[in-house]
Amino acid sequence: MGPTLPILLALAGCDLINVTGNARWNDPVDGDCDIIVESTWPVDGARDVFYRDAISFELSRHDPNAKVFFSAPGTQRFVGEDREIVLFSPIEPLDLERSYKVGLDYCHGSPTISFETSDIGKPIEDVSGLLGQTYQIDLDRLRFTKNEGFGEFIASWYGRDILLQVTWFDGTNMGVRLAVPTLAPQALDQDYCYRTFDEYGLKLNDESDVSFDSPEVAMEFYQSDLSLYDVEVGVTIGPELYFIDGGSISAWMNIGGLTAALDMGDTRQVCEFIEALGSDCEPCPYNSRQSCVHVVADRLRGEAVGIQLERILERDTDPRCPLTASDCLAEEGMDPAPR
Repeated sequence: MGPTLPILLALAGCDLINVTGNARWNDPVDGDCDIIVESTWPVDGARDVFYRDAISFELSRHDPNAKVFFSAPGTQRFVGEDREIVLFSPIEPLDLERSYKVGLDYCHGSPTISFETSDIGKPIEDVSGLLGQTYQIDLDRLRFTKNEGFGEFIASWYGRDILLQVTWFDGTNMGVRLAVPTLAPQALDQDYCYRTFDEYGLKLNDESDVSFDSPEVAMEFYQSDLSLYDVEVGVTIGPELYFIDGGSISAWMNIGGLTAALDMGDTRQVCEFIEALGSDCEPCPYNSRQSCVHVVADRLRGEAVGIQLERILERDTDPRCPLTASDCLAEEGMDPAPR
């Protein structure tokens, strides 16, 4: 898998956490109901919930009468392949650093969860500190909300985090460098076998929100070219710059660059593979003769790490590459990811 995939998702949320134990669920309202709550977002007792997050209860199957009850007004809808997820979106952002309770009325009972919102959303205390800051972003935490099967496959196939460093900042506009981390878990470092990517055009829109919008982002991918269209990314940076949260990304990926990576002869075969994942190939935004997949994801999170990213213009050319490659092999007992 190419090192350029980080650009696709350029830039990273929290995973659903299974609810364990049924002791806190009420007795079934309907004695014949065998539907259970398999997971929630946020998890019960969470203390770092982003104040603009939606709330969800994932059921073992669809219950058309399920209804979220919450102290703040919001909208409810059913999502998921079988409409098994009850998603509640508050109309207004929640208060920062406040405790909340939310419940679900459905055929099996009325479970409730408690959580606290974090301080991310407060104004950044010292914006000048953004310059040089590096974040580690975990793609495993992303929740794909459109073409989930394809998005989860790509993230799993890539199988690493993303390193992102702010390399230029004038108080409003910024540039970032994207790099691949090593697989070795003992000491986080940049993998020098992979080339880096510098992107500009990011904006600090207010006191904590950063956005990036581009009609096209082109990159090298698995020894071929990959194009992303109508790329939109947004994140919120914590007041002390330690964390980013509430991130989202939307991009159309031209699948022509995936034929070599997937060892397939043409885009028709790639589309068949994508459709087998429960996702859709569609005409690309600016060329209807080409095929794209529209990927949308949220719950993108990152944590500040104390490393500097060095610019690498071409893969496998840095003299430190054999060292990091052998480290990967030793730690993982596997071949390096394709570059």
